[in-house]
Amino acid sequence: MTILLTTKTRGAFGDYRMAASLPIYRIFAVFISAFNMLLLIPDLMNISGQSVWLLIAVRVVYSAVVLSSLFWIVRLETFFTRSILTSVLEVIAVIIFLFVFRLYPQADFLIQMMGVMAIILVTFIVPNIWIISVGISVLAAAGFLLLAKMSISELGPNYFYAGMVYLAFEIVVGAAYSLSFLRYQYREFVAKTELERIYSTDPLTKIGNRLKLEEEANKWLAFCEKDNQPLCLALLDVDNLKQINDNHGHLVGDTVLYETAQILRSKLRKKDICVRWGGDEFILLLPCMSVDQAHKLAMEIKDEITSYEFSARLDISCSFGITQMQRGQSLEQLIAQADASMYLAKAHGKNTIEVGVEVSS
Repeated sequence: MTILLTTKTRGAFGDYRMAASLPIYRIFAVFISAFNMLLLIPDLMNISGQSVWLLIAVRVVYSAVVLSSLFWIVRLETFFTRSILTSVLEVIAVIIFLFVFRLYPQADFLIQMMGVMAIILVTFIVPNIWIISVGISVLAAAGFLLLAKMSISELGPNYFYAGMVYLAFEIVVGAAYSLSFLRYQYREFVAKTELERIYSTDPLTKIGNRLKLEEEANKWLAFCEKDNQPLCLALLDVDNLKQINDNHGHLVGDTVLYETAQILRSKLRKKDICVRWGGDEFILLLPCMSVDQAHKLAMEIKDEITSYEFSARLDISCSFGITQMQRGQSLEQLIAQADASMYLAKAHGKNTIEVGVEVSS
């Protein structure tokens, strides 16, 4: 299965991998930092002289850096930046391994090969960009084999070529596992995304529902209040929909609602939210838009609806109520104000727009 991602989907899939990989990263960060310090025991048993203090410093600094990455990683905003951090730490681990291997006066080929195999195993288990994991694994294996050939004089060709085969086999298996797991994650991501879409989509109009509004409103109300940006909410009601249902049937009324929703969606910006609020009511959440801009948008939508040739061959209009967020207001308060404005528009003859009616709390 080939994974083809658009820019938007790639970002969403990256966010999904970010959340899924964080517990794994934390576990391995603690494990690697502790294991790195434990390796000082065989190091001190085999290495002497001035190099000991340098080796101790390298081990301690690396373990400290890996542990401190636990605090950095939650601040990283994309999976790509987290991959950069992961890759840098893995490359440093390979360099340290090769550096220590070079210091051993009588290195055992098989024991050291187990060490590089452990590095390759961790490289494929810790979530990363697939091609980078493969590249680091090949780098570790090639560096080890090259140093082993140069520094272990009694290394026979049988051991060397057997080690090469074992390392190549591990890289192939690890790459296959990593790619298989990536595809599994992608299928899980697609299923989860589709379930969320169904859960937050109105089945008739194919736009958002109340759950979608609540989810987006929490984000945008906080953002606009924090950055001192305006935010408007418009509530519109399809005029005389009950009479349309009574006189022409509910299928005709459903068609009117669907086509109205498509008109609304075509007039909005990418960040605007359009949801079906009730039977014949829609809500537009308009972040970073002033009340004058929202009124102008409502006029454009109103004119588009009245001039649109609906498939039911009926004249359709809508009444609008608009309100602008004040500091500290909740979504419920905004909806109540817009609803009051909309009912005032109904009272004024329908197919009109009213702005900012105050309601008692």
